[in-house]
Amino acid sequence: MLNYSKIIQKAISEDSDFQRSLKIVQKNSNGKIWAAGGFIFRNLASAIHNLPKPIFNDYDFIVEKINKELDLEENMNFTLNTFGSIKIKNGPITIDIWEPEDVYLATNPTIENYLKTTSLNIQSIAYSIESDKVLGDVGLKAILDKKNIGK
Repeated sequence: MLNYSKIIQKAISEDSDFQRSLKIVQKNSNGKIWAAGGFIFRNLASAIHNLPKPIFNDYDFIVEKINKELDLEENMNFTLNTFGSIKIKNGPITIDIWEPEDVYLATNPTIENYLKTTSLNIQSIAYSIESDKVLGDVGLKAILDKKNIGK
């Protein structure tokens, strides 16, 4: 059986843009951090189905709490969306940061509940930076079944 966490750890170690993006997120948030979106599901799909290694310029992170004041370098800028999430531009790299409560409109905004609300099964997956664990059985099943795997 494949070790999904090891696949993501390897992808992180080989992607300097992800590493820089994570440092920006760590500097501008508090609490737990989860990587989500295309970086997670495309790297897993690539390893599981022997697909070409994906290349990224967009990284998605879910955090427990975004800092009220952002600490960004001069060459970076950011925008807020309607729900309070932040999009940071760092040259050609885009970093999206949001809290579970930004997208999950119930009284219990957790990472598990967020994963239940994604629009595509393939997006129902995240990677915990702190615990080095892949979360999201629905997303993993979709990857294993090759459902909605695309560009």
